[in-house]
Amino acid sequence: MTTATPKQHTASTLDHLQHAATDLDKARGKASQDVADNIDAALTRIREAADDMRSRAKEQTDDWQQTLEQAGDDLRVEIGRRSVRAQTSPEALKELTSEIRKRQAELTA
Repeated sequence: MTTATPKQHTASTLDHLQHAATDLDKARGKASQDVADNIDAALTRIREAADDMRSRAKEQTDDWQQTLEQAGDDLRVEIGRRSVRAQTSPEALKELTSEIRKRQAELTA
């Protein structure tokens, strides 16, 4: 009998950018002024890239929300199932569970 191995949380591009920014912050404290200036410039570019990624993600989710609002109930249920199955971490599933409970309360109130 084989046991299922839980999937590991895969770091996102945004996670990698945030880790890079943290590493650069640590390096800045040990660097000469010239190197520290270059690190500050790199940090600025990383933060701008992260902000752009967040903005694009919000636009995409807003588009999906609009599509879902126009979809029929059967399609929404199927998309919800697939969304749950696509999760790779217990934290994400916990967040979805919380959202489902909140929505149930709204609909039954």
